[in-house]
Amino acid sequence: MYYRGLTYFFQNETSKAISNFKQAIKLSPKALYFYDCGKAEHKKSDYDEAVKDFDQVILLDTQDLFADKYYLRALSHIKNKEFSLALSDFEKHNTMENAKKDALFYANYGLCQLYLNLDSKGEDNFNNALVISSSDALVLFGMGCSKMKAGQFDLALDFIEKSFITKTLQKSDIKMSEEMFFNEFNKVKANKVKYNQLKTTYVLED
Repeated sequence: MYYRGLTYFFQNETSKAISNFKQAIKLSPKALYFYDCGKAEHKKSDYDEAVKDFDQVILLDTQDLFADKYYLRALSHIKNKEFSLALSDFEKHNTMENAKKDALFYANYGLCQLYLNLDSKGEDNFNNALVISSSDALVLFGMGCSKMKAGQFDLALDFIEKSFITKTLQKSDIKMSEEMFFNEFNKVKANKVKYNQLKTTYVLED
């Protein structure tokens, strides 16, 4: 059941993957089965269920075989706007050796800190991410959000434009940040017009 679930997952048949993973879990509740089921549920945007599965991974994984378990749970917490819970998980993942080489981890960690108004710490993490990858779309977009919160709108637009022209971001990737950070920025008509032009040209539909 588990391997059939994996096959469906890689074929982007996420609902079928989850169904098979859950059947595997009923037969044998292994951390591995919860882990892949959690990833599938996150992909399906069922974040509450994803969190529950990663809870089980953390409970069962006494030997720390799944080095990104806290990070993955944090991503689901963020989608649920449970920012304090996400921050706690990011901090735990930050102690892992593999975190030091992961630009996306630092970018998501930084965004979470911005959501909690820990702006200075957030910018530090975006700088960490840029050292690892200066061309990743989420890293650049996150730094743009950091500059936006600081009122540095021209610099924010520069980072955002570099982010968008990679043509890898979808509207769902930036929706929450737009809701949280763009209020003051959008009060300046020229900023709003320029941003919407960039978004229309480069950001992908979900």
